[in-house]
Amino acid sequence: MRSRAPQAAKEDVRRLANLARLTAKLLAAGALAPAALRGVDFAAPMAPRELLLWRAAFAHLLAAAAAPGSAAGLFARLAAAPGLAPWRAGLRLWLRARLGPWLAADGAPARVGCAADAGALLLRLRDVERALKGGAGTA
Repeated sequence: MRSRAPQAAKEDVRRLANLARLTAKLLAAGALAPAALRGVDFAAPMAPRELLLWRAAFAHLLAAAAAPGSAAGLFARLAAAPGLAPWRAGLRLWLRARLGPWLAADGAPARVGCAADAGALLLRLRDVERALKGGAGTA
C-alpha cells in the first residue's frame, strides 16, 4: 500500500496557496484592511505552514500591485498609525529576513502559484519596507 503522505502534503500546500491568494486579493481590493494583519505576530517564530502561508500571501499581494507604489500605498496607512511601532518593526524585520530571501530563491514564488517576476516582486517589497519605515517616528 502506498503512503498518502506525499499526496496529503501537496494538497496542504495547495490549500495554503489558495488561502494566501484569497488573502492577497482581499487586501489588494480593499475588502480587507491592512490593519487586519496586526493580529499576526511577525516578530515571533512561525510554524512552517504559517511561514509558507504568509510568504505566499505577500508574494501574491506584491504581484497584484501592478502600478508603481501601489503595494507601498497599502501599508502607508499602517506606517502612520500611532502605537504600532513594535508590530511595524517586527513586520519590517520579517519582510527583510523571511520574505526577501524566499522571493529571491529560484522558483519559490512559482511553487505557490505566483507567476510574477522575482525581480519585480523584490522591488515592490523594497517599496513596502520604505513605506513601513516612513512611519517609524509616529508611534
